[in-house]
Amino acid sequence: MDDGPAQGRTADDPPIIESLVRDPSLTDRVARRLTDLIREGQLRQGALLPSERVLASQFGVSRTVIRESIRALSARGLVEAVSGRGVVVTADDTRVVSEALGLIMTARGAVDLRKVYEVRYVLEIPIARMAAERAAPGDLTDLQAIVKGHRDSLDQVEAASEFDVAFHRRLAVATGNDLFAVLLDSLSDLMLTLRTQSFTSSAAARHAVEFHEEILSHVVSGDGPGAERAMRRHFDDSLAALD
Repeated sequence: MDDGPAQGRTADDPPIIESLVRDPSLTDRVARRLTDLIREGQLRQGALLPSERVLASQFGVSRTVIRESIRALSARGLVEAVSGRGVVVTADDTRVVSEALGLIMTARGAVDLRKVYEVRYVLEIPIARMAAERAAPGDLTDLQAIVKGHRDSLDQVEAASEFDVAFHRRLAVATGNDLFAVLLDSLSDLMLTLRTQSFTSSAAARHAVEFHEEILSHVVSGDGPGAERAMRRHFDDSLAALD
């Protein structure tokens, strides 16, 4: 027996057609590949992109496709046309995330610093543990240099603040998970503001670097739980200072 039209529909209704997923265009595919080369470090900040003609030949596409791809990268802050030089790699696209987050955070007035610390608390305590468990020799060398720079600049608020933020970001890199670094980069401007405001004296900056030295000692020894506990104490201390 024919059940007739589906419930709620009549024979005169147009057929249901599911939308099709569009395959990436040549422009999208080229832009994605160039983005990957930048993120992988094969095209470093300050490097010149090959000419449109060379890129078109390498990708096997028209120069129009290359031009549109570069325009897409430029809109994301990845490249910039410099008069007399060409197209230069400027930065990764975390800058766009950072700017967007900054606008969201400040849209309704002053930034709630406690909210920033709460987000970092969730992210950075496990980051410390993973960094201790995964850090390579190069990571340790960089972290030690950052901590030394921090201690050597205790009487310079701006420099000490920058070293403080750099330490936390470098720990994220040491996990081997690029997403952690991207997330911290999106908070970097707010983190720098926080540290600059809190380092009103060399004593405050010294207190922070002492926590960093403790965390680093656990990272160097591969003590994940110890690094996690030290980072938690660091953030508990910072949150208490907001009260």
